[in-house]
Amino acid sequence: MTIRTVAPVLCRCHPLRAEFQDVLGHDRVGHLVSNALIRAGFARTAELATATDGELLAVRELGEAGLSRVRERIPTGAPAGIYSPTALMERLPIRVEPWMLTDSDRAAPLWLLTFFPADESRIWGHVRPTVIGWKRMLREPRWTGAERALIRAASSLAGVGTAVDLDHLAVDLDNARWGALLEAMRVRRAGLRGRA
Repeated sequence: MTIRTVAPVLCRCHPLRAEFQDVLGHDRVGHLVSNALIRAGFARTAELATATDGELLAVRELGEAGLSRVRERIPTGAPAGIYSPTALMERLPIRVEPWMLTDSDRAAPLWLLTFFPADESRIWGHVRPTVIGWKRMLREPRWTGAERALIRAASSLAGVGTAVDLDHLAVDLDNARWGALLEAMRVRRAGLRGRA
């Protein structure tokens, strides 16, 4: 009995791993597309899902074939829990000016506030189409420690808050609100430094 061995195929994945590499595939096209996207600064599948065709075509060496691969393997639109101006608008129980959905110093804190119930007047009673009344919101009675910390974190992302105790947030926030905080921080960072 003869046992045949097959030489392993060397994968040409970029040395920096990105979560979309397996989705795009490990064939020649998948590697070329993944590598181009990683070099351009993309790291998350959600970023590809929300990127416009124009943004993707601007990636050096991607081209129409690469765009085709991305669009056939990664559905467009933001997954649940991932910020986009449209996702934020759909979550808000009130209307705000369009710029508040895209300016990171407004969008990031609004994203956090959407993790409070839509009928929570202590939150939404202080949000106007162009301004958020942070001081009045924090003066409302009966906030739990975690709720108050989340509001302070949101106001800090808006550039008007006081210091935030990250240990307190890490311990007290449930998984959904913790995820919202991380996403809001990513949105704010992108506004300050470019792509997060």
